[in-house]
Amino acid sequence: LAVAFLLHLPLWDTSTGQLDPGQFASAAYVAQYPEPLSFEQIFADSEDSGFDWDAAYETWESYRDSIRVDADYLSSLAPFTRDSLRAVFQGLDPGDNRVYSPLALYMTLSMTAELSDGATRQQILDALGSPDLPTLREQSNRIWNTVRQDGRASQTLLANSLWLSGREEYQFKEAPLLTLRDSYYASTYVADMGSSSTLDAIHSWLDQQT
Repeated sequence: LAVAFLLHLPLWDTSTGQLDPGQFASAAYVAQYPEPLSFEQIFADSEDSGFDWDAAYETWESYRDSIRVDADYLSSLAPFTRDSLRAVFQGLDPGDNRVYSPLALYMTLSMTAELSDGATRQQILDALGSPDLPTLREQSNRIWNTVRQDGRASQTLLANSLWLSGREEYQFKEAPLLTLRDSYYASTYVADMGSSSTLDAIHSWLDQQT
């Protein structure tokens, strides 16, 4: 399972680490996904007679603790989940078939908070139930790593990205783009917004990620 979160979408081929031929975008800040530590990796040699089960379980628990989302923070997300679900599904006709992921909206708004300021940022923080931007950043990173799975039983990757216009008159601040790359694993790309080639490339990226 791969979930693509949209601010704007990049054209990055995660299987090769290269931009696909014919896709008109340049990579500005490319995220490197961390390698998840799977249960299967830790217990790969469990059939050996000398396998240290205690050490293996300690390693697994230590890894899970390092990425575990704070329990109080998770509780604070309940109002956002409830209210957003109500807003999305309220008033639907009986024949409507709508899919919504609170996690997708949460991550998108979190990244938007990094790119905003003042009243707009505060409104986002309030909606997400987060006390401040550093807390939001840290817990979003933990959520990303907790959801990430790369084992035999399941595979999940939250694909985040930002796509910026390549017009010369636009200047972008580096700091928030580095934050998106390092904390949200979101790559930033610059492209000719609105062109048919860019639209085709967006569709191609979506196909790769999902």
